[in-house]
Amino acid sequence: CGSVVAGGDDVGDLSAISVGQARNTLVLVESEGVLESHSKFLEMVRGNAAKYGGEVDVRVAWDGGAKEIVLSKWGRWVYDSLVLLAPEAERLGGQSLSAAVADFVEAGHSAILVGSESMSDETRKAAANCGVQFSDASRVADPFHTAAFDSEVIEASNFLSGAGAKGVLSARATARPVLWRGVGAHVAPSNPLAFSALRGSATAFCPTAKGALSKKKTNLVKFTGTDLSLVSLVQARNNARVAVTGSMAMLSDELFAKEDISSNKIFAEDVTSWVLGYKSLLRSHGLAHRLTESGETQDVYRIKDGL
Repeated sequence: CGSVVAGGDDVGDLSAISVGQARNTLVLVESEGVLESHSKFLEMVRGNAAKYGGEVDVRVAWDGGAKEIVLSKWGRWVYDSLVLLAPEAERLGGQSLSAAVADFVEAGHSAILVGSESMSDETRKAAANCGVQFSDASRVADPFHTAAFDSEVIEASNFLSGAGAKGVLSARATARPVLWRGVGAHVAPSNPLAFSALRGSATAFCPTAKGALSKKKTNLVKFTGTDLSLVSLVQARNNARVAVTGSMAMLSDELFAKEDISSNKIFAEDVTSWVLGYKSLLRSHGLAHRLTESGETQDVYRIKDGL
């Protein structure tokens, strides 16, 4: 006997699942400037962790903090989740960034990986290991969906749809476009574990240095239109979850503040909650087992025992 509940905001009895959702999260930021420019996002991460009894450890990469991080100790992982707001980082916990992220995810833990135009090869490799390929071109352009206040910011509204969409994005997250500026990516359709939470529109593309559409066949196939992934998600078979985006700006205080024209804050909260395991999970509790005849609970049962 026992019961199964779905984790998330819709659960009435929070105390029943809070222990299972308590997660310790490592946040690695590029510099101290990110602590200010992305303070609202960091506050969101801290708030969600505190809500479920977890803790958040914020480290700065540029001062060597990434090298001093200990991800595992005595065969046990110190953190349950990673949030990497350090696109230029190359090392993490004494390993290359890509190797550290791969080991972490393969162990069943979740990560949010954010890239940029100046991202390191290690950041690109870490994303590729998860089935997400960043474009080599400059930031995404979309002349028909450009924000009025900044020509380099696009308004993206091609959200994840279908039967499983509600498990990731709420109606409020898709009510307005997401303001986005950064490097596009591609998720192979043949990859059953990766999908896009936010795609480019039919007129989006990754331009060359001269601002033109690339003539390379691979770029035309992968990094144009709706094949262009702006926010990619991965649901691994070992229960790890990963989010990859090439936009630091999407999570910035500047664009979070434009709530009247965008859903950046709500969208980021939904994606973050999904990746870090605060929503759309099935959890069991109060499980019990016993023999039907004697009512005795045993560590080992035999075939044909009545339970």
